[in-house]
Amino acid sequence: MVNLNLQELNVKEFRELSALGTTEDLCHLIDELAESGSLAIPLVLLAMQDRDDEVRCYAVRTLSRIGVGQPEVAESFAIALKDHCDCVRRYAAAALGVVKPLAAIAKSALTVACNDEDYIVRYFASQALSDLERKVAR
Repeated sequence: MVNLNLQELNVKEFRELSALGTTEDLCHLIDELAESGSLAIPLVLLAMQDRDDEVRCYAVRTLSRIGVGQPEVAESFAIALKDHCDCVRRYAAAALGVVKPLAAIAKSALTVACNDEDYIVRYFASQALSDLERKVAR
């Protein structure tokens, strides 16, 4: 993997890297992007659209660390709750429990996720909904 300079990496270059890289390469790239904090959010959001389940899962997990409180991230978590991959839905459900400023988006998505086919997604969604309701009540 090459040394990453976030200021020089644009969306087009990221798309090229993701098309040529292995799953491991892309997950490593997402890790490197996360070190840049909120500056990396647009590129990690792009990784959430990858065709590889593991890459999308890694991207959701990373965004839950660096993007909480950002409207576009909360909306992407809500969309991720509809992903076909259980892992993506699990991380998205857990992440939505900490988005207090965006409670309306989170609550609606989590309510739907409480009926997910995967019991772990249902568990994380109900936990996140409970956490969110406690935070909003404060």
